[in-house]
Amino acid sequence: MLKKIFCGKEGYRIGWKIVFAFLVYCIASILSIIIGSILYQNVHITSFFDMVSSTMSSSEGYALVSVISILLLYFLFYGLVKHGSLSKSDLGIGEPLWKSMRKGGIGFLLGFIFICLEIFLLLLLGEGELTFSPFTGNTLKMLFFTLIAFAGVAFTEEITFRGYMQHHLGKRSRICGIVASAIIFAASHLINSKYEILSLVYLILGGLMFALLRLVSGSIWLPVGFHLAWNWTECSIFGLLQSGEKHWLFIDYKKATILNGGESGSGLIQIFVLLIILALLIWYDGRKKKGEEI
Repeated sequence: MLKKIFCGKEGYRIGWKIVFAFLVYCIASILSIIIGSILYQNVHITSFFDMVSSTMSSSEGYALVSVISILLLYFLFYGLVKHGSLSKSDLGIGEPLWKSMRKGGIGFLLGFIFICLEIFLLLLLGEGELTFSPFTGNTLKMLFFTLIAFAGVAFTEEITFRGYMQHHLGKRSRICGIVASAIIFAASHLINSKYEILSLVYLILGGLMFALLRLVSGSIWLPVGFHLAWNWTECSIFGLLQSGEKHWLFIDYKKATILNGGESGSGLIQIFVLLIILALLIWYDGRKKKGEEI
């Protein structure tokens, strides 16, 4: 299988392009953290690791790092488009601005509903308790900067995995593009020490969902909006991943169970909701293909 992917007539180029894209994505992420930490701290902290930790634990610092990562990857893909290696439509970004914004907005609304449905089921089944905190100026500031931060995460991951990788992998077959990009996407998140086996399942299903959203919408902007709302609502509003103090409301699991997933935020309840969305997307994609044939 690996020989076909990396050494076949077409597979050779596709396989190594995927490796190249993944390495560039990782390098861009690391560089953005380093550059952002230096700019944010103004080199006042002598320890490099303290500087990075302080930057990434701050909403403003995290937002700065995300903006830098957007710029780094944008110029990379812009260079590939200018070189003629890719077109904007290949990357899923070739639509007019108003269409992109509309799809991004719809995706954001769907992502927000998705997380709210997860929260509703967690509370309904007694798998968590919601703690309300007063809404202050600091809360608004945190929500604003984390929105920028997660916008950077959503854009860089979607243009890399659903734009570049899904496009190239999809040349072999549509299913290969969907499944392989989802697996690579999930694997890229496993560096997080809180993730468990169910987290891998959750992330793969999430990757499949984003890949289908890219297919049915014809661009990456629907999955970008969904991805942004997923991360922002999950972490900054409800604190599902217990991300320090960078959240407004808070879901306290009391006890980690297979249903709620504990600190990993990926239990059977979350997986169940994802499966419902995947089933709906597969049904919609099937109807859409039949419509195109007619």
